[in-house]
Parts: sequence; C-alpha cells; structure tokens
Amino acid sequence: MEIEQGSSPSRSRLLNLVVAVQNLNSNNFSGKLQFVCPKGFKIISGEEPLIELKPNEKNIYL
Repeated sequence: MEIEQGSSPSRSRLLNLVVAVQNLNSNNFSGKLQFVCPKGFKIISGEEPLIELKPNEKNIYL
C-alpha cells in the first residue's frame, strides 16, 4: 500500500489521503478499506470503499 498525503494553504484544516492498493496474489481479492483516525480527527467521506482487485491489479482510492 502506498499513501500520498496532500494539503493546501487554502484548506489548512483538511487532509487529503490517496491510497494505492495492489493485489500481488494469483487469486481475486475482495474487501473494504477501513480508515481509523486518531482522536481529534474525523472522516468526512463517511464511507468504507469496497476493494475488488484481480491478480496483479492496482487501484487508487481517494
């Protein structure tokens, strides 16, 4: 998993995370991406993205 973190001065109170997930197995993968925040933070998207990847497939989640 790769995590890219971005911020901008105009949105100094928001933190954007981009997560890239790759299936390195020879079988299909299905699951959910669950974010856990430290105290004082909250997730504003309100959803747990469903991940479905074929073997050696890579996808990016915002």
